[in-house]
Amino acid sequence: MSFSPEFFDVLIDKLKDEYFVYKNSFHSKNDRVFFLCRRETKKFFCEVSYKKDFILGSFTENIIEEKLDNKSVYIGLFECNIENSKKIALAFDYLIPVNSNKSVSIGFGDRIGIATAAHVRITREYDFFPFFAQQSVREITKTSRDCETVLHNAVTGIFQEGYTGNWGSDADHIRDKEWVKIMLHNTYLPYTMFTIDTYNYVNLETDILFQQADNDEKFIERLEKSKKYLGKVFNFSGYKFRYDKNNLYFIVKRYYKCLDYLLDCYNIIKEKNKEFGFEPTFAFITI
Repeated sequence: MSFSPEFFDVLIDKLKDEYFVYKNSFHSKNDRVFFLCRRETKKFFCEVSYKKDFILGSFTENIIEEKLDNKSVYIGLFECNIENSKKIALAFDYLIPVNSNKSVSIGFGDRIGIATAAHVRITREYDFFPFFAQQSVREITKTSRDCETVLHNAVTGIFQEGYTGNWGSDADHIRDKEWVKIMLHNTYLPYTMFTIDTYNYVNLETDILFQQADNDEKFIERLEKSKKYLGKVFNFSGYKFRYDKNNLYFIVKRYYKCLDYLLDCYNIIKEKNKEFGFEPTFAFITI
C-alpha cells in the first residue's frame, strides 16, 4: 500500500492545530510511514499504519484515526526517545553511521543536542563527509549526557531533515581506556571514528617525568629506533621540517609514552570492530 503526496498534505493539515510537522521528515517503508512532529518544544516520532500494529512504542502521546480511500489509517505519536529512534534507525540504513568515504571530512560536535538539523542543511551545500555525532568525553561529562544520547540526537536531526547520505560518528578525545570501552560498547549505534587524546601520556617540559625519562628503558629504546629519521626533511604546506639530534631527542622524550597507550586503545577497538577510523591527537591542550 502506497501513500500519495496528497495524503501527506492531509496529514499535515490534520495535525496543524496542535502539532508542527517537519515536512522533510517523511520516510516510507513497506506499508507504513514515519515522520517527526513537534508540540511547542517537545518532539514526537510519528508512525502511520493501516493495522494499528505500530513498530514504535514507549510513552504513546496520541493515536489519531484518519480515512484514506475509505480505509482507516492510524497515526501514532510516540516519545522521541532513544528506544524509538533506534527502531527507526534500524529500519532505514542511511540513519546508521558508516566509515568515511571521502578525503575531506568535518566533525560538527552538537554540544546541546539540537543543532544536527542545521548541520545537515550545511552539508548539502558542500562536498565533504560529515561526522554529525561527535562529542568528547569531557563534553559528555560536563553536559550530563551519555554516548547513546549523543547518537540519538544526531539521528533525530538527520531524520528530521530527510538526509539519506553517508555520515559518521566520532568518539572524540578519549583520554583513558575505560572510556574507549564505554564508547565502543554503547547500546545504541556504533561509533565509526575513535579520536584518542594522548594528553595524559605527554611528558611536559616542566614535568619531573620529563627530567627522569633519560633513565627509562622504553625512552632509550624508542630514541634509538627514531635515529633513522636523522637528517630527513618533511614538507608541510610549504614549511620544511628537518630532524636533527636536538629536536629528535626532544620529540621522543615528550611523546614516547603515548605510543603504548595508542596501541592499547587500537587493539581494544580492533577486537570488536573490523573497520574504523583511528585518529591520535598529540596537542598539549585540547578543547
